[in-house]
Amino acid sequence: MHRTGSRCNWQLWAMSAVLMFISWSAAAAQKDAKPIAEQVEQLVRDLESDRLEDRDVAEKELINLAGDTTDSGDKLLELLPQVDPQMPPGLQTRLARIRRKVDEKLAHAAAGGTKVTLDAQKAPLADVLKAIEEQTGNLLVDHREAFGQESLPIEVTLAVQAEPFWQAVDKLLDATGLMIYNFADDGGLALVARTPGMAPRVGSASYVGPFRIEATRVEARRDFRQPDNEGLAVNLEVAWEPRLQPIVLSHPLTDLFATDQDSQALPVPNPEQSLDVEIQSGSPATELTLPFNLPERTIPAITLLRGTMRALVPGRVVKFEFDKLDESKPQTQQRAGVAVTLDRTKRDEDILEVHMRVRLEQPGEALASHRGWIFQNPAYLVDKDGNRIDNAGFETTLQNEAEVGMTYLYDVPAETEELTWVYETPAAIIETPVAYELRDIKLP
Repeated sequence: MHRTGSRCNWQLWAMSAVLMFISWSAAAAQKDAKPIAEQVEQLVRDLESDRLEDRDVAEKELINLAGDTTDSGDKLLELLPQVDPQMPPGLQTRLARIRRKVDEKLAHAAAGGTKVTLDAQKAPLADVLKAIEEQTGNLLVDHREAFGQESLPIEVTLAVQAEPFWQAVDKLLDATGLMIYNFADDGGLALVARTPGMAPRVGSASYVGPFRIEATRVEARRDFRQPDNEGLAVNLEVAWEPRLQPIVLSHPLTDLFATDQDSQALPVPNPEQSLDVEIQSGSPATELTLPFNLPERTIPAITLLRGTMRALVPGRVVKFEFDKLDESKPQTQQRAGVAVTLDRTKRDEDILEVHMRVRLEQPGEALASHRGWIFQNPAYLVDKDGNRIDNAGFETTLQNEAEVGMTYLYDVPAETEELTWVYETPAAIIETPVAYELRDIKLP
């Protein structure tokens, strides 16, 4: 009798647990079914809960709502309230932290590679290029006519299924007899007719996320007067998806490794050095020259070349707008991990000076060693009719590891009314590793 009672109690407990689980699952499903705007609104309220645990959970769930794509992240940031000095300090801190972490997620998402799916049967080249752009956000331009080449119609027959961008593009270029011209100003990849005798692109490169790394040239140097100057140089072309604009590429030589046919390492001179290349705005590729000691003539090739670069990559671009240019006190606006301060404006006849500062909350190396990118940020005026007035030049007034100050000059008549000053900048700068591997590089 006692055993029967225990069995009944156990059954009642099990049934109760099942009912509780069903109730919890239904509540969770109902919560997930809520429009994201309602979820964000509720979670923001929870950020001010009296319980620390509730505040922590709400912060974590808001970050999770950003997802892993640019669209979902931007949606979350649009719905989040802006940080306001009138808010309680704790809420300001959490909102700023959420925005910073979401911007970092977006920057890391941008640093990932995109994929292409095509099933083209004698399709016009323009249609194929448009399809790739729609799938990846990367602009590809038929640049043959602008390059002075005869632009005969090209029909493309190519099938790829969810292939990384660069593998798909290499197959397309080999199939069409085209190549990339790196010095056009089209804002994307400029395609021109291939030079006769060029080697195929497929199988010649290492693909790492949005990056393509290819050994393009090897040069051996022997100096009879100064034997210490002899060496071997391996030139790498590093290209990236055009939607992505790296700020700088760094290659510590301690992260460079090469072997010969006997698996013996090829020595690197000055291994403590790092190769650093600042990327010009709009460039689709750059070159790195890897140094090695001159190997013996019995070594026909570099059997394995392996290395890891580090790329500083900008995240989502945010826009700051100041419409009170005659304000006597400095005005500061913050978006995620960046703050822009309009210190003051000054007029000298038809020249308007805008004195400003931009500060990164977590600058890392973005301002310490490589700050050229910040001088390329758009900074312009907009008049009451919506006309854009670009700056006529600027001078740097402040530089340190976290902040840069500049004075922008604008040629605008004194009677121009209702001006708004606009400044655009990445909200986050991240560092991402680019680990590549190349094989069988023939030596001269």
